[in-house]
Amino acid sequence: MSFEGGNNTENKGEIERIKTAAIKYKEEIFEGRTHYEAWLLMSAKYPETVAPSADEREDGYITTNDRFVSRKEALEIAEAADQIKKERGHSGHDLASEDLKKNEE
Repeated sequence: MSFEGGNNTENKGEIERIKTAAIKYKEEIFEGRTHYEAWLLMSAKYPETVAPSADEREDGYITTNDRFVSRKEALEIAEAADQIKKERGHSGHDLASEDLKKNEE
């Protein structure tokens, strides 16, 4: 399940949206509906690093333009695309996947 509800919009002139949660590790990107799902994929490939430090990985999101963006930039994109739930469960200046509307909402 993704959060964007459509196809890649890079060439359609449509607003960029958040597609999936992602983790960048060793220059590889692992995607999932949540960061936990992305982490499961990462740890399956790199079992020796079940809990890599924050210095070794970066949590972020993949957009409909196939860009990896930080949680902070993702919040700006999601707000502009009206993808944020009315009541955010997460406070702060970055995005948590729990704050995003699902396709059916």
